[in-house]
Amino acid sequence: YTWAGLTNGTSYKVKVCAVNAAEGVCTEDTHWSDYSAPEVPAGLPDPPAKPTITRLNPVGSEAQAKICWNTPYNNGAAITSYKLVSSQGNTYTITDGTTCRTVNLTASQTDHTFTVAAINRAGQGNPSPASDPFRAFTPPGPVSNLTKTDRDGYCDVGFSAASLNGAKSSEVSYHWRTSNGTGGSFGTSTSGAATGLPNNGNYTIWVRTVTTVQGQSYESAEVSVDNCQPYGPPNQPGAGAWASSNPNYGGVTLSWTMPARNGRDIYLEVSIDGGGWVRKDSSGSEDRDNGWGNLHSIRVRTVDSTGQVSSEAYAEARGNYEPPPPPPSCTFSIASKFDVTLNWYNFPEPGSHIWWKYTDQGCEKKDGVCRVFKGSGSVDVPFIRTGPNQVNLYAHDVWFWVPGGVTCTKIG
Repeated sequence: YTWAGLTNGTSYKVKVCAVNAAEGVCTEDTHWSDYSAPEVPAGLPDPPAKPTITRLNPVGSEAQAKICWNTPYNNGAAITSYKLVSSQGNTYTITDGTTCRTVNLTASQTDHTFTVAAINRAGQGNPSPASDPFRAFTPPGPVSNLTKTDRDGYCDVGFSAASLNGAKSSEVSYHWRTSNGTGGSFGTSTSGAATGLPNNGNYTIWVRTVTTVQGQSYESAEVSVDNCQPYGPPNQPGAGAWASSNPNYGGVTLSWTMPARNGRDIYLEVSIDGGGWVRKDSSGSEDRDNGWGNLHSIRVRTVDSTGQVSSEAYAEARGNYEPPPPPPSCTFSIASKFDVTLNWYNFPEPGSHIWWKYTDQGCEKKDGVCRVFKGSGSVDVPFIRTGPNQVNLYAHDVWFWVPGGVTCTKIG
């Protein structure tokens, strides 16, 4: 006989009376059997609520998760075990009475969900709602094949993608830092610029992998590349040209100035007055002196060790023009009682006539011609004696002639 309508979890006992046609059957206690052992009806346990998942530290190459659930209504019979099932087909039986289970999972880009069902003597109840998705992932691997290319103020960096160990490519970022204190992220790209590196330096660059899945981030070990040496185009050199400050010198000084290096070794090439390029390894200058009033020029360019050439610097200057000669002049001085000395200065080429004469006579001859002088010098001029120890000053005129009609102070 089956009794329906009993309340699960309530204890019931049963006694039996046999019935036949005799009157008064089952009216006396003695007609009934003793009570049976107590029996408690039970149904399948209710499903637990949605399990919760806590991510634990990975163990080796496997992710680790702790799944917990509540104790559901047992429906009349104690729960003896639970069955935990992963959406990826993993099944775990829990018989120790606890409502949590720690599981290790192989890293995978496919999410896991978990359901749990309670089991009592009536059987296995319905499973719980599925848990939130859980990704089994572990720290990513380091990048490989890290290279650098020197640029102007930065270095380009490239590398091979890291092993993501359960993370997706959209969940990875590559971070960099330098020995100069700069840093940043390349995002998901496997190349980028490590910036903030002044030229002329030598830097180390480190790159690490960061993956973030379901709010949890892991980092790889760093990988480094050395000898990042940024450089730019060579700087323009200096060029100078100037005439002498001495007006009696017609030369020009030409100079070249080495600029600051821009990350590479440099030298200069110099061209003077349109000549060929000449290498110079330091700043310097050169005097050019080939006459008065000539124009001299200099071109200078910087060349670095990679062959890059800077823009040219140019300078030119014209030398001083020859100053005009001082005007010719002459003076007299008393040489002796009967003579005076004529001094002349700056007589032009090819020479000027200078003569002395009596008032009533022509040129005083010497060797049949008037005297001709050039440059500067002196000559003694005898006076005409009119008597012993006497000089006729009025009869003794002395002058010289040069183009322009300059006349010496007359004596007489």
